[in-house]
Amino acid sequence: MLESYYSLAVIIPISVAIILAVLIFFCTRYFYNKDGAGETEHDFDRDLFKLPTNFSIQVLGIVVPILAVFTSYLVTKVPTADIDFLLAAIAIYFAVIVIATWQAFSIASTKVTNDKLMLSWHKNSSLIAANAIMYGLIAAGFACLLLFFLLELNPRAFSKKESIALETVVLLRAPISLGMRDTEVIQLWGLPSDQDAETNTWNYNSDNAHILVFFNSAGTVIKIINEQRKNHDQ
Repeated sequence: MLESYYSLAVIIPISVAIILAVLIFFCTRYFYNKDGAGETEHDFDRDLFKLPTNFSIQVLGIVVPILAVFTSYLVTKVPTADIDFLLAAIAIYFAVIVIATWQAFSIASTKVTNDKLMLSWHKNSSLIAANAIMYGLIAAGFACLLLFFLLELNPRAFSKKESIALETVVLLRAPISLGMRDTEVIQLWGLPSDQDAETNTWNYNSDNAHILVFFNSAGTVIKIINEQRKNHDQ
């Protein structure tokens, strides 16, 4: 499954998510650092940081393993299924979990006033940018999952397909064995469709099988050949 991450169809959405993260970083830096305001402290509601962090650690911490198990199921049970966007979503959400774990410990060292986080770009640029990037990556992962369910997941792939017809013998009769008398064979299988007096062979034919029963001079079965007709339907 790891080889699938080298697929261009997986790399492209991950690359788009990385580009989105970079754009969010520069947009955040421009907003909080414009006109030399990088030293200015801004007050942030703690929930603005706690909500994406808690969501990432608690919810995605459960969702990502479930998606990984679902991916393994698709790889083993439905190998023809496309899972490019699903793999991209797992990678993006894993990155979100890593960022959220780091941010959870970083928030503890920030300045708090009246239950507000006091942050400046110069001192807390990574924390401010990481929070914005988390929001963007959560949205990007959701978009990948949506594209997977809309474009790649085919419910018909889970239905039981008609397999190639098995080469079964139509002559569903009691089996015969070596050493049987010709009278016993007739009792079990009836008269043959053809007989070869020269080789003392009886032929039993069906749509998909040709069975040869060989007898010795005493009328005892000495050999049985079951020939399957693979192209009987052509």
